[in-house]
Amino acid sequence: MKKHVTKVLTLMLVMLLSYPIAVFAEAGDQDEVTVDALGDASEEVDVSGEEQAVDGTGEYPPADPADEQVETDTVTDGDENTVTPDMDGTGTVEDPIALQLNTQTAVNFADATEKYFIFTIPEKGYAEVYCGLSSSRYDQYVSISIYRDSPTVGNKIFEEEKIQKTPYLIGRIGLNSGTTETRETYIIKLSSNSIKTSGSLKINFKADKYYEEEMDDQLNPKPVTEWNEYYYGEVEANIDDNDYFYFNVNKISRVIITGHADDSSSPIFIKLYGSDSPFSGNPIYEYNSAKNDAPFNKILDPGKYYISAVKTTVSWAKSSHRGYRFSVNLKELIDLEKEADKVTLKSVTYNGKEQGPVVLFDGKVLAENVDYTWSKTDTDKNYIDAGTYNVRLTGMGDYTGSVDKQYEITPKAITPDVTLAKDTFTYDGKTPRLSATVKDKDDNKKLKEGVDYTISYPSGSENAGQHTVTVEMKGNYSGSGQAQYTIKPKSIKNAKVVLKKSSLGYNGKNQTPAVEKISGLTLKEDTDFTVSVQDSNGKDVKSYKSVGKYTLVIKGKGNYTESTKALYEIVKGTNPLKVTAKGSTFSVRYSKLKKKNQTLKNSKIFNFEKNGKGKITYSLTSADKDKKSFKKYFSVSNKGKLTVKKGLKKGSYTVKIKVKAKGNKNYKSSTKTVKFAVKVK
Repeated sequence: MKKHVTKVLTLMLVMLLSYPIAVFAEAGDQDEVTVDALGDASEEVDVSGEEQAVDGTGEYPPADPADEQVETDTVTDGDENTVTPDMDGTGTVEDPIALQLNTQTAVNFADATEKYFIFTIPEKGYAEVYCGLSSSRYDQYVSISIYRDSPTVGNKIFEEEKIQKTPYLIGRIGLNSGTTETRETYIIKLSSNSIKTSGSLKINFKADKYYEEEMDDQLNPKPVTEWNEYYYGEVEANIDDNDYFYFNVNKISRVIITGHADDSSSPIFIKLYGSDSPFSGNPIYEYNSAKNDAPFNKILDPGKYYISAVKTTVSWAKSSHRGYRFSVNLKELIDLEKEADKVTLKSVTYNGKEQGPVVLFDGKVLAENVDYTWSKTDTDKNYIDAGTYNVRLTGMGDYTGSVDKQYEITPKAITPDVTLAKDTFTYDGKTPRLSATVKDKDDNKKLKEGVDYTISYPSGSENAGQHTVTVEMKGNYSGSGQAQYTIKPKSIKNAKVVLKKSSLGYNGKNQTPAVEKISGLTLKEDTDFTVSVQDSNGKDVKSYKSVGKYTLVIKGKGNYTESTKALYEIVKGTNPLKVTAKGSTFSVRYSKLKKKNQTLKNSKIFNFEKNGKGKITYSLTSADKDKKSFKKYFSVSNKGKLTVKKGLKKGSYTVKIKVKAKGNKNYKSSTKTVKFAVKVK
């Protein structure tokens, strides 16, 4: 017992001083090694120089430059990491040789055809087993068996028989370290059919918590606790036919299981079972490495689930072993109904087609028909036009449950392409009714006036000139566009003119007649036209106040263009004469009248409010009393002096005198009658 403890302590010290070496070859041998455990059985790998990587996926480990080949009985230094079998122990079952991990050990069967080795691992992990002959032989071979604790049949965890090749990776085994105080111990039995045989052995240990550790096919599955991490191991015919794992689903979740086998020539099943039938009955999922089946991707209810890696029914050679790996990706499903406050809908832009919302969960955009589906809840709406809509979202993929939400289809913002059917018009006093073709530039779709857009006109759009109309989008579109049209002035060339008066009386000022109609239209001077005057000879004149004939030249302005003419004349004006009596009664003393004629001066009788034009003359029209004429007793001079003749009796006489202004070249003559009373007293 003391000796065994010493071996264990020595082995632990050796392991602390050792370092990983990926590939080894028999000491002194330069031949290539053949790999048949994880890859093609015929693939040759040279371990003498080039590094080969092995990471649990079936690749080869990097070559250890210290794996120099030496003669069987030679002990190399520490750098070369090759030791002789006499390091510690005799190699018998009672006294096994303490095997140094990660180091190539030379084996010689000259003294016995069976050799035993012992090693202890420091922690959980797996061992890569390298074994082979010094050189390939048809008449010699070596066999290897590995046991847990003691070399008994029930403890056997690995076996490979009749190895006739130079050293190669013959397999991997998962190892359990037990507790810190009680390290797990393993025994290796190496046997040969000849005492002439020599070879080498190497246990390349790697710590790995994800490697399957039960090797006795007891139902003691390894827990899978890390998602998206590869768990792996190796199954061996007749020894370790099944590996077991399990994982827990706490909430309804999407579970993706991806499996791989290192070699399809000896297929492996990776199977998934439910908690109601662990490792029995029909599996929920089965991966056949020979068929390269698709990964498992389904929703699982809460519960415990089991995974097994199983040797297939295909006949394997005795002790054949194949590596595998798998990963479990578990993602708890999100219940949209319970997490409704985290579901938001972004508006979408009108595109002429039925469309649902952009759905976000907690700020993340979800994919339609991957994470959710949507259905209409507004039966009277088309879910095409701009507006507000209600929908029901139903989770799928990594989401479950349903929630009702509202979203908006917003008008599409465009700058429309606007083309006018006609863009030039002649003034007629009205705003032209434009016929426009308005299109969405993106898809060249023709839009409808009143439905998709309206046309607004600027102030004064009916007048001559260039105008810009605005096309305002509406309904399913937003934005605006513009178009221009031109109104040309209306021609009045040689148009018929109607004057308010064709004859104007002289007033001493320049005069033109008012224009009532031009070509039947009532136009406004200085807005629609201007006037100028020509004399009877067609010459432009600036003075047109005198009596005579003139031509009125009417020139279009603003909404009118070109010119027309009309004749008019200035005739003699009305004489401005306005005269009245300065009083209603003028008195004459009878005492004086008996003696001689009496006179009344012009200035005493007449009041000229306006002087007449031309020579002023006076004439007595009548002198009456009680409807009886006494005209013979009165006379008036050319200068307007009134004479009352001697002999007129007392009384009141009504006198009427005509005052005449003869007029001149610019004024007509005018006569006014002045009436007053002459009282003789």
